[in-house]
Amino acid sequence: MSSSATWSHHDARGKIATPNGFICSLKESLLHKCLFTSESALRLALTEFQTFWNHERPHQGIDNRTVLDNSDVPTSTGNVVRIPRVGGLINHYERVA
Repeated sequence: MSSSATWSHHDARGKIATPNGFICSLKESLLHKCLFTSESALRLALTEFQTFWNHERPHQGIDNRTVLDNSDVPTSTGNVVRIPRVGGLINHYERVA
């Protein structure tokens, strides 16, 4: 039995979610662009990607909030700053006051 057939969880809307979106994004954003020379480097990149996915990436299905923080989209009018993640392969953007 494959892991994708047995793994599921409830998303923020209470619906069953599968890891397909996460895995596809992980491959496109990270695994297809990097050559890891050690297990520790791979683990560090995976941890940073997972943190980005769950805490910083806005999800359209839940009104552009993050999965774990569930914070509202910021409404400030300050400057936007770029915060590089995984060596700059992924970027997080925030408004500063």
